[in-house]
Amino acid sequence: MKRFSQRQGYSSLAELNVTPLLDLAFVMLIIFMITAPALEQLLPMTPPEMAPTSRASERESIRLIEIDKQGQIFWEGQKTSLQELQEFVAQESANLPQKPIGIRADGAIAYQKVIDVIEILERHQIKRFGLWTRIREEASK
Repeated sequence: MKRFSQRQGYSSLAELNVTPLLDLAFVMLIIFMITAPALEQLLPMTPPEMAPTSRASERESIRLIEIDKQGQIFWEGQKTSLQELQEFVAQESANLPQKPIGIRADGAIAYQKVIDVIEILERHQIKRFGLWTRIREEASK
């Protein structure tokens, strides 16, 4: 692109003005930063559900931790507290090889209760655990 100058006559413009491009990029960034959190809060959530998997586990090979609607914790069907659960998990972590542990919680309980149980498992280096969910009805048809 050529430009006319009174001192030099015609000269080449070797630079591209990027200021408008940067202005546009920053405006787009601000728009996305403002709208992204609003979109996340609009998503409907109905956990826990999951589509059925082809891997079916046998009940005898899994230790089970259950949490009911009232937030009570059960280890292998026996009601227990978090402190007692920690003792049971410590005993389980001493067993080699470890059996996998399933965490089965009611969908209406506070998520923090499940996190507390997972923290106990991780504190004792138990890596083989999973969350049990319901089978979604529309996926099974």
